[in-house]
Amino acid sequence: MIQIALLLWSLLSPWAGETPDMHVTAASSNIQHALWKQPAILPDQDGGISGKLETFSTFGGISLADGLEDVTAKLGEADSAVKDPYTGFTEYRYGDLVVGMYEESIYYISRDRRPDEIVLNGIVIPLKDFWLRYYLGEPDFIAEDGDVYIRGYSALKLFRDDSGSIIAADLFDDTVS
Repeated sequence: MIQIALLLWSLLSPWAGETPDMHVTAASSNIQHALWKQPAILPDQDGGISGKLETFSTFGGISLADGLEDVTAKLGEADSAVKDPYTGFTEYRYGDLVVGMYEESIYYISRDRRPDEIVLNGIVIPLKDFWLRYYLGEPDFIAEDGDVYIRGYSALKLFRDDSGSIIAADLFDDTVS
């Protein structure tokens, strides 16, 4: 029984990808926390385990089709709004969620400040390799500064630093980039 619990812990742990012996002493106290924090894995129609998102509808509860009124209704008043005098773009900040707009159209939605997870289509996705592959599959391409996933006209970019850690995530309309 303890072997099954340790196996589950090693697969669902927030340290997935690190060697198991690095955290053996913490195993017994972290098993319940690790199982509670991760999203459920449910079999798909064919009985396999795949949660790949076919579209990117919302990011942090906001759609690229939303207007400023919609964003305000969903998130309230912005913590700050900064307009770039040269480009005309305005960034509305809501904590670590940034909504970039030009006139009344959303240009991008960003999560910065080294996020641990993102909320895409209402699903909380931990920014760990296992969960990224599960929900997003393999990147459509890898840029110098991160991984890009494209679904229709929307693109999700996970920005990485030199060590490979995710430092920000952006959803944007791929047709205007």
